[in-house]
Amino acid sequence: MAFELVHPNKHNILLKFVNTKIAGNATSKLIVRDLTHTWALVKGILEENYAVRRTLDFYARGMFSARQEKGESVASWGSRIDEMQTELREAARRVVDLRKSSEP
Repeated sequence: MAFELVHPNKHNILLKFVNTKIAGNATSKLIVRDLTHTWALVKGILEENYAVRRTLDFYARGMFSARQEKGESVASWGSRIDEMQTELREAARRVVDLRKSSEP
């Protein structure tokens, strides 16, 4: 999010700052890959190694079993369902993209 808020000509400075704050095993992952000259590359490596990827079933089960909570407004419940639907769609897109990239 910070990269979206900072003017593009300041991205290099912000990236240097972010790289100094990355510690532990994540530092090793970045050094081994030696691809830390853009945020997109750093973010990709970190997501590849540390992002939580849940199954489609996880998102579908959550969405289809969701019920309006006691005291929850219809608008709030609808917003929660919309968010779950977005997560399900994004997970499905990741599966499709993964399958496409593994095709011969």
